[in-house]
Amino acid sequence: MNLDDFLKRFVEGYLFHDLDSMATLTVPNGQDDGAAGYPMISTTASGIELLGGLLSQQPISTGSSSGNGYFLDYWNKCLSVTNTDYQNLGELFRKLVRHGLAHTFLAKPGILVTKRNPAIHAPTFKVDITRQEMILDCVDFYNDFKRSYQEHILPIVFSGQTSTLTTKVAMQERLNEMATIYEADSKKSFTDYASRMPTQTTTITTSTALASGASLPLGPITFTPSVSASGVSPEAFATASFTGIFNKKKDQE
Repeated sequence: MNLDDFLKRFVEGYLFHDLDSMATLTVPNGQDDGAAGYPMISTTASGIELLGGLLSQQPISTGSSSGNGYFLDYWNKCLSVTNTDYQNLGELFRKLVRHGLAHTFLAKPGILVTKRNPAIHAPTFKVDITRQEMILDCVDFYNDFKRSYQEHILPIVFSGQTSTLTTKVAMQERLNEMATIYEADSKKSFTDYASRMPTQTTTITTSTALASGASLPLGPITFTPSVSASGVSPEAFATASFTGIFNKKKDQE
């Protein structure tokens, strides 16, 4: 998959559109949870790490230290430039917010995630070291991330602008490396699993119902949505496979 297609489908499509949908969620009267604040923060943080990997000057590698480097590179070189509220706070955010939400869906003590709460008057991202508090609005955080993508990534990829961050050719190389690593990991995991289990066949048929917005696993897979007299069922939806699409494109070239 070329870089242009990847950004359009997986970043501007799946990532941004999922966040756009979450941003519109509201809490019913009498309920004080369910506004998707944590999912918005966690998803935005994943996007930061993804784009940081694509900006890397070195070949993609796996491991927590690599992920930390990708995350902080994008935070410091792009997000903090777009909004100076984030300057010098990437490492603190990753330790207190990103890690907790990604692993246990729990932010560390002192973290307050808001969503357009008029009772809390604060900039997008506010840290009080003395009180040991961090306050951030999930919608503002996403909007700042999206704006940083528009200001720093789009000009390189779609306008051919030169940048001290990276080049389009280098970003394509990082994407190729990412696809290769993901595909190898997926194949190894399925092979290891199959070696420990009795022989069996698992299929997805046309009778399988997927709720709107459901996604399928990464990797090549064939899925035929259920159809009605009017066409495809509106409830049937599945995200496309990253490595599956990548390999299909290579086969066609």
